[in-house]
This record gives sequence, structure tokens and C-alpha cells, in this order.
Amino acid sequence: MRWKPICLLGLCAGLVIFTACGKKARTGGMPVSPVQGVVTYHGNPVVGADVIFYSQEPDLPSSFGRTDDKGVYSLTTYSSNDGSPAGRKLVTILKVKAPVAAEKEASIESPEYVPPPPNGVPAVPPPKPEIPLKYASRETSGLTANVQAETENTVDFELQD
Repeated sequence: MRWKPICLLGLCAGLVIFTACGKKARTGGMPVSPVQGVVTYHGNPVVGADVIFYSQEPDLPSSFGRTDDKGVYSLTTYSSNDGSPAGRKLVTILKVKAPVAAEKEASIESPEYVPPPPNGVPAVPPPKPEIPLKYASRETSGLTANVQAETENTVDFELQD
């Protein structure tokens, strides 16, 4: 009967080691630091914008976040809101207005009925940007950030025309 506590202790130790190794594999082993900030355009918070920090070092992953109703974002690299690897980053921000859902089609017997276009696919307008498109490209955004290791980073962006 003495072997049961030893087996239980061994099982617990194995579980701890397995869990620790699993976390390192999931995160890729690269340390990240918390990054958050506020995105505004003409002094107003930008709601629902996608913020991406692109690493300039080839071995480092990029990080991303989305602004909330106050324009605040937190970056994610491996798991939700964990942050970004340290280093200099190129930043893009994109906010588009989703196209309005199509109205319900009128019955074929109705005078308001409009036949579909010849190719059978109704035209859907492309999404419209709510901030200048220059911020959506690494080549034209002009936005950069320097993420410091082992500290909380606050990086705010005031976008202009």
C-alpha cells in the first residue's frame, strides 16, 4: 500500500513538468511585454480598428489588437492580451465600415421587383475606410513603436488626414 502515495506524487510531478513544457511550446519561448494604448482620429476614439505591430526582426512574430468603444487596444502575440516581443515595430491601423446588408428582395409579382444583374450576383459595395487608408499599409502608415522588454508599454496614436 506504500506505493500509492509515491505513484500519486510521481503523477503530480509529471503533470507539472508536462504543463510547464506545454506552455513554453505554445508561446514559442519568446518573452513578450504588455502593450496597450489609445487610437484617436481628429480627437475622437476609433472604435473597432485593427492595430498590428510588425516586427522588423525576421525571427520575431507580429502582434495585433482591436480597439474597444473607447479606442483602447491591447496587443496579442501568443495568447489573448499577452503583449508583444521587444523591439522596433512598424504599425498599421485599419478601420472600415462594413457594407449595409441588402434589403429584402421584393416578390417577383411586386411592382418594386428588380431583376438580378446578368451575371446573377448582385453588386456589393466594398467596405469604406473610416480613417485614411495610408494607415493600413506598412509602407505608408508612418507609424512606429518601440516595445521595451520586461515593462508595461503604452503606445497611443493620434491619426490625422
